[in-house]
Amino acid sequence: MSAGALHFRRRSLPVFALLLACAPCVSRASSVPPLAGIMADLAAMPDRRADFTEEKRLSSLTTPLVSRGQLLYRRPSYLEKITLSPKPERLIVSGETLIIQSGSAPARQIDLSEHPIVQAMVDTIRGTIAGDLATLERYYTITQQGDRSAWQLTMIPTDPRMAKRIKVIEVAGRGIDVQRIRTTQANGDEDLLTIRTIE
Repeated sequence: MSAGALHFRRRSLPVFALLLACAPCVSRASSVPPLAGIMADLAAMPDRRADFTEEKRLSSLTTPLVSRGQLLYRRPSYLEKITLSPKPERLIVSGETLIIQSGSAPARQIDLSEHPIVQAMVDTIRGTIAGDLATLERYYTITQQGDRSAWQLTMIPTDPRMAKRIKVIEVAGRGIDVQRIRTTQANGDEDLLTIRTIE
């Protein structure tokens, strides 16, 4: 072997070592779970305002119950659902407190910590809009389809109390917009919440 070739190989060793050292870094960066990426995108938004249409399909009725209104979310834990039709209703969640006001009736206040099933359902909507993966994983096994531009999450309850009421929740969206939340109850009834973000 010539002296020039030996010199080249000696100089090349640090370069090869650097490439080998960086290879795992590149692999880790490219293997960020898509679900974590989707949730991170949602979590980056400090607030949201959207119109909604909700359809409840009950086995006891031949036609769905349809309501319309607005959703408002502000970080870290404020969620407001304002139903405008067919009957006015306002649900406000701030931290662990739920306030319900229907029409002109006096407002009712509920401590969510005393009603775990209600809290789980509130956390499902609030956690999805907020991109709070840790909260969602407390209640569900979550699988993801698609990518960060167009995605769907399927959430199966792991809490036995939730499983008695909820069969599956499917959430679909594009980018940072949650567009649809479909809840199938254990008895077969369905609730479809369609969301259109207000720019």
